[in-house]
Amino acid sequence: MNPTDALAGLMAGGILFISLSLALSLGIFALFLSALISCLRHQHDKDRLTWVLVIIFVPLIGPILYFTMARRAPLMPPPFPAANPGASAAPPVAYPANPDFDHTAIHDEKMRAAAINKSLSALGKTARKS
Repeated sequence: MNPTDALAGLMAGGILFISLSLALSLGIFALFLSALISCLRHQHDKDRLTWVLVIIFVPLIGPILYFTMARRAPLMPPPFPAANPGASAAPPVAYPANPDFDHTAIHDEKMRAAAINKSLSALGKTARKS
């Protein structure tokens, strides 16, 4: 084996090593960046700072832990644009998922509670008079 062939093989190996190292570094950086963006977009405010610190200070394992353990929270709701420029931007009313839900039961319970409160306050007024 002559020295030029050895040098060519060494250079090819070096170029392959550099390109694989660069690809691996870019992949780790993409994983880090996607975990950080995902963490900041998801709504789990009580854990957000903790997960950001884990992602930043535990280089490869932090983003993997985040994607496997913490990504169970729903996305933050998008801002609701106002229909009219002067109107307030209120979110739509959320109804129960069950279509058989009895809304009259809630109304009846509120009316019953109001009647009990009214009778208790009347009872309290008569007790104070005597």
